[in-house]
Amino acid sequence: MPGVRDHLPSWVATPVLQALAAWSAAGLLSTSAILSLPSYGLFVLPFAVLAVFTAAGRFSFGRGTLGLCVGAGLALIAVGLANPDYRPLPPSGTVSLAPGQTSVTYGGLNPTPWLVAGSILVVASLLIVVLLGRHQSRQAAVH
Repeated sequence: MPGVRDHLPSWVATPVLQALAAWSAAGLLSTSAILSLPSYGLFVLPFAVLAVFTAAGRFSFGRGTLGLCVGAGLALIAVGLANPDYRPLPPSGTVSLAPGQTSVTYGGLNPTPWLVAGSILVVASLLIVVLLGRHQSRQAAVH
């Protein structure tokens, strides 16, 4: 009886990609737990610890460990995407209400720095993983 692995592309089964995915999950959960510590972070923390110990126990420390940074970047991107309603106060600090308007909402969390930092972290980490893989394959070809 064919298993799930028989239907996946061959590159998915590579140890580096599996390690990268496991460490990414650990980084995502750990960063989420830290960022949300004042609210629900204590509930996420046990899962983050479990993910870190599982990844560390199953995979050696190498290129895949950069998944911690990928996961952290994904958590930052999630924070940015969760705050689309950011509306800064006017520079004057004075708000005029339109006729019939009783209130206005300003503030929120600016998503741009979160999205930029998360994207840079994800792209840079994946780029380093790829470059290290090319370097290791060149070293193996030389020897």
